Amino acid sequence: KLLASPTVMVLELNVPSLTSFDPGQWVDFMAPPEDFVGGFSIASPPSDLPQVTLAIKRSRARASTWVHDEASVGRDLKIKVGGNCTLGGQDNKTVVFCAGGIGVSPVLGNYRDFLSRRQHLGNSSANPKSMFLYSVSTQTELVFGEELAQLFYNHQKNEDRMIFTLTKSSCWQTPEKFGGWNSARQAIELRIGRYLCEFLDAAPTDAVFYICGPPAMNDDAVAYLEAKGIPSANMKYEKWW
Repeated sequence: KLLASPTVMVLELNVPSLTSFDPGQWVDFMAPPEDFVGGFSIASPPSDLPQVTLAIKRSRARASTWVHDEASVGRDLKIKVGGNCTLGGQDNKTVVFCAGGIGVSPVLGNYRDFLSRRQHLGNSSANPKSMFLYSVSTQTELVFGEELAQLFYNHQKNEDRMIFTLTKSSCWQTPEKFGGWNSARQAIELRIGRYLCEFLDAAPTDAVFYICGPPAMNDDAVAYLEAKGIPSANMKYEKWW
């Protein structure tokens, strides 16, 4: 159990009974005899099994407050995997990832999967590019920023883009505040303010879109893409509950 930001708690679970899941899936989270059921996306890759990582933002939901205030090491839990916001066969289409806040968990899983699949293609003509927008309120909420920056730095192709934007800050902290990932950070576009519409406008019209964030962000992104004529089959998104 680790407080990864002022509002996000990361749980590392040992789940020997879980033998597989698809990146982008979530779990029903239960802690008997408590009667709540929480829904949290899996942040870790399947290769980490039987370890499963969940990142839970503090909210008024009972499952969230229990994780932040009451969960302890050694506590028995129950989880059940679900969800279908996963990476399908994308051929050579650009894949666009949009993550808002802790909605980054399933999007990160799909991005890892995308990079792995593209790497296996080698130098073939089917070599899709990626665009990634990670939007958070402040720099302290950039929970998976270091991992994303390193993934992008290590695997980027010429036309790939990764953008981090802060929606409730007026500036980014100085480079030394990035610590050990300052070199990787230099490959990222750092912006201030809401950038969703401009980002979506830069994507090809035949791209595939993966979206997860606060309800308003999801709704805005889907409505904007629909207005641009993007078919629903090319949009995959998760709504928090």
